[in-house]
Amino acid sequence: MSNESHLWYPGATLHLINRGNRRGNLFISSIDYGEFLQKMKELSKEKGYIINAYCLMTNHYHLLIRTSDYPIGEWMQALQYHYARYFNRQHECSGHVFQGRYQARLIDSASYLMEASRYIHLNPVKAAVVSRPEEYHYSSYKAYIGLEKNNIVRSKDVLSLFYGPDSVVQYRKYVEEEIPASASVR
Repeated sequence: MSNESHLWYPGATLHLINRGNRRGNLFISSIDYGEFLQKMKELSKEKGYIINAYCLMTNHYHLLIRTSDYPIGEWMQALQYHYARYFNRQHECSGHVFQGRYQARLIDSASYLMEASRYIHLNPVKAAVVSRPEEYHYSSYKAYIGLEKNNIVRSKDVLSLFYGPDSVVQYRKYVEEEIPASASVR
């Protein structure tokens, strides 16, 4: 992972990751997930960012975003500061919520955009939380495959890389071909 100051420019697409402090939980209840997603949605609209994919795991998160002319460091600081204040208030904690500064990877090709999206959507399967990516509630995958409406994520940037009228079917096949045959929930 690289320092984002070398990666960011207006219109850059980035894969962002951060963990809970000491690998502790970032999300304890469904309200926590909702708070993070709502703030992410608000900041995206306010600053002109596009959320292409996301997955919020218990102790970390993945975001696939396209930036605007608003600096990524300031956007992430606003998101994490808001959520840390909320989390500490909600759970009667104090101190750091996040492990530290987020990590960023520049998405510099169409194939890397496809791979990053698949990686993000398969995170709960690879962690053995669910058997199938559509079973996980805190990911944008169900919006990608048409199982739910989601006004946070814009899937068309990734889906447009799969040609023809069956782009949703092609994307689903692309993602799910990486699920090991022996995948099962612990």
